[in-house]
Amino acid sequence: MIERKLDHDPVVSSAAWHHDRPAPMHLEDAAHRHRILSTATAVVALVDVVGAVTVVDLGAGDGGLLSLLPGHLPDGVAAYGYDFTPANLVAAAGRGVDVRDGDLVDLVAAGLDLAGPTVIVLGEVIEHLRNPHRLIAELAATPHVAGVVASSPWTETTGDAYEGHLWAWDAEGYEHLFTTAGFRTLAVDLVGMFTIYTGAIT
Repeated sequence: MIERKLDHDPVVSSAAWHHDRPAPMHLEDAAHRHRILSTATAVVALVDVVGAVTVVDLGAGDGGLLSLLPGHLPDGVAAYGYDFTPANLVAAAGRGVDVRDGDLVDLVAAGLDLAGPTVIVLGEVIEHLRNPHRLIAELAATPHVAGVVASSPWTETTGDAYEGHLWAWDAEGYEHLFTTAGFRTLAVDLVGMFTIYTGAIT
């Protein structure tokens, strides 16, 4: 099991660092598209398993994942997300999806106001955080959080890492992060360079 704390400047997890960054448009990027499609499939399946009434994408980026969900979720299931990069909010609006301005760390610390069983999505986000362990533990303890689908690169544990990443895990280490917080593993999939973890609250 590998968990590695990277030695990048922690400012990368701040809103200021992201303020002028362009929208990544990952759905249109060959390196990320298969990961996003696989994540969307996992989200739809988990909604059914846990009987979710809401999907909340924390760190929704430009809304690429959310744009794949209409027509695949049961009637009445709402899907929305949060991001704090201005360019992402503009791009998400262009996709016609509901991405709201917000810092996921602050939102989780304050307690998410969820109407019922909810699937949380954390796609390529927790590796940017100063303390991902605390965030996952807080999510697991949040009322109505029923499950999570999360992804991060597994390849950065042995080689160079992107400058914006503060943490790296292999698949086993990534699973351990969630299970120690109280999630029950349903699936751990390697999709290209990414680990996709699916878990439910035990």
